[in-house]
Amino acid sequence: MKKLATLLFSMALAGGISAQTCTGNCFNGNGTYTWKNGDKYEGTFKDGKPNGQGTLKKAAGDTYTGSFVDGKLDGNGVYTWKNGSKYEGEFKAGQKNGQGTFTYANGDKYEGQYANNQFSGEGTYTWKSGATYTGTYKNGLRDGQGKMAYNIGGTYDGEWKSGVRNGQGKQTTGNGNEQIGEFQDNKFQNGDFVYKDGTGKITYKDGKPQNVGEANNKKK
Repeated sequence: MKKLATLLFSMALAGGISAQTCTGNCFNGNGTYTWKNGDKYEGTFKDGKPNGQGTLKKAAGDTYTGSFVDGKLDGNGVYTWKNGSKYEGEFKAGQKNGQGTFTYANGDKYEGQYANNQFSGEGTYTWKSGATYTGTYKNGLRDGQGKMAYNIGGTYDGEWKSGVRNGQGKQTTGNGNEQIGEFQDNKFQNGDFVYKDGTGKITYKDGKPQNVGEANNKKK
């Protein structure tokens, strides 16, 4: 992605573009420019740079079709990697910025907001396994309020920090039991473990159960 972010189309603009590598008008108009390494751009140029709609085909197998501004991916477009992964959405200054959908070659998918090539803001990530997360992201990680639905059953609805459960939330297991309270670094710390049938609960403090015997007696 670093190449994507720094795609400047260095075409020796000070001296113009060599006619040997250009078909059409590669300064102000429509043309096709082919680099020595096999990369090719076909579309609109302004002042010797891709501006407007065009298609970039990389010799390595990646392709991009969409909007360019001053030689950079900027606006709406579709970038497809050689391995089959695809991003469709907004770009700014060569990076994924704004709303977009990333479909991974392995079947995972992210739909939501980006900032500087990372998940940022509201989004939904769906794993090939069927698990989903819908909520807030920061710097590419789950951060803020969000809900995770696990492929084996059960959910977590609450606060996240740096990609893990941190803060207040409710974990519901596949069989219906619930943990309600505070989580720290993905572990239940303070609150109540409530049995699904409502016959008892276990109170946790600093990660330790406080009344296991009492709760078990209530269940009998």
